[in-house]
Amino acid sequence: MANCPSSRLRARDSSVPDGRNLLVSQSLRYRLPLLILTLLTTVGATFGWLAYREVEQALRVTGTERAAHAADQVAGLLGQSVAARVAELRRLAADSLVRDAVRAPRADGSSDQLPALQDYLKRNQQSTISPLRREGQPRRTTES
Repeated sequence: MANCPSSRLRARDSSVPDGRNLLVSQSLRYRLPLLILTLLTTVGATFGWLAYREVEQALRVTGTERAAHAADQVAGLLGQSVAARVAELRRLAADSLVRDAVRAPRADGSSDQLPALQDYLKRNQQSTISPLRREGQPRRTTES
């Protein structure tokens, strides 16, 4: 009966280790795939993290360069506008009618009624004209 199939099963059953020894005896069978999976996951996560940091740094550098370029363009446009405004104000200041109106304002204080000043105020609606003394204080109509 030793060669009978049921006796062989019993022999195997008696040689099968318990649950604790089964894990140890088949540790490579279960642990190696888990180890490889852990290694691949770690490498993938590290690669993704490094790629994210590189893209973030590249975007930061590019954004800084673009902001600096845009600021240079705005400064250039504002510089041109200011230069044109200063040139026009110098032209107005060189006009003898404007100088006379500032030196001797009208009694009603309507020095801004000169044609040159009216033309300037039409083109530059955000501007106002108020004659100042040399000290920078507003000139009153009662002063001479």
